[in-house]
Amino acid sequence: YPGYVVFKDLGDRPNLNKVPAGSSVLTAGFNKVFKTARFLRASHPEVLKFLRALLFFESANGSIIFASTTLITQQLKIEDPSPILLSIIVISAIGAGLVPLLHRNLGVKKGMMLVVGFNVVASLIVILFVHSEETAGGIWIVGILYGLGIGATYPMQRTFYMILIPGGLETQMMGLLQFCSIVLGWAPGLVFTAVNESTNDMRLAMFSILGFHLAGILLLGLVDVEKGRAQAKETDHLRIHNGAGGKG
Repeated sequence: YPGYVVFKDLGDRPNLNKVPAGSSVLTAGFNKVFKTARFLRASHPEVLKFLRALLFFESANGSIIFASTTLITQQLKIEDPSPILLSIIVISAIGAGLVPLLHRNLGVKKGMMLVVGFNVVASLIVILFVHSEETAGGIWIVGILYGLGIGATYPMQRTFYMILIPGGLETQMMGLLQFCSIVLGWAPGLVFTAVNESTNDMRLAMFSILGFHLAGILLLGLVDVEKGRAQAKETDHLRIHNGAGGKG
């Protein structure tokens, strides 16, 4: 109902942009993404480096609940996974609350790497220790780490991103962030399912989640925050509101 109230009075509006002749909405959208990527590679390469890392760790985050549900019900033989999954959601709020502390004491780069590291440690615990009915109790520790990692990821990634992006292109850059957040989201779950179905070894399947998180950390390590901040600062005069800053 609230959604109906919001949208019921919206009528037809003229298009702000026209789809180029010979293109569809889909192809025009992808062309715009590639054009923006080329611009970033030439003028703001640290933004592109960050987005490459985001592709991997964000897609892994999106597959955690799916992989955890499969692990809990099939491997650990826990009939009702909802209390554990609910705890991940609750703990994620605590993770989000840790972001100002991490930013202030570690900076965005080390803080972001630590946040993704929570998920790496959680996956390693599953692979090494929590993989049978006898060790099922350890899933609560895994849930805490996954919750902290997921909860802190979103505010920390946006803080990091806002420091790097060029002024005057904030809307375009946020659209690109959303694109990179979802475009690879299918991959970890597909690899997890394929490995689990072909080997019947969920510990081996968990390496798909672990691998994507590790790739994200390694790629984050390539981002030069100070260089990116300096490049973004040159466009500060184009910002409607300059909220970028903080410790790098």
